[in-house]
Amino acid sequence: MLKNHINVDIIVQSITEQQHPAVSFSVKADQLEETLQVLEENQQTLGYSYVEHEASLAKVSIVGSGMISNPGVAAKMFDRLYREGIGVKMVSTSEIKVSVVTNVEDMLKAANALHDEFDLAKEHVLQ
Repeated sequence: MLKNHINVDIIVQSITEQQHPAVSFSVKADQLEETLQVLEENQQTLGYSYVEHEASLAKVSIVGSGMISNPGVAAKMFDRLYREGIGVKMVSTSEIKVSVVTNVEDMLKAANALHDEFDLAKEHVLQ
């Protein structure tokens, strides 16, 4: 989507024996309609059968170079989100970052829970 200047953030591809490949990705909310239009215009070239989309999502991340040398950081993150009842729709990881996509209404709850879990600040994220 380079020529359309659409910034694609998290990209996840899944392939199973029972299913055709599926690709999920995130874009900024103000680019959703344009993204859907570009996909529709290129359906034949891309060879997909349908598009599902969802709005009102948010990304929450934990970041730190210490993640490389501290196993279990991601597990601790997912456990806390689970205990808070926060659903995770997508995950992206690197050596120093774990990002999750969740419903926008859970964003502050997730950020505050992770601040608490990792003892990142005395104050919570503003409500």
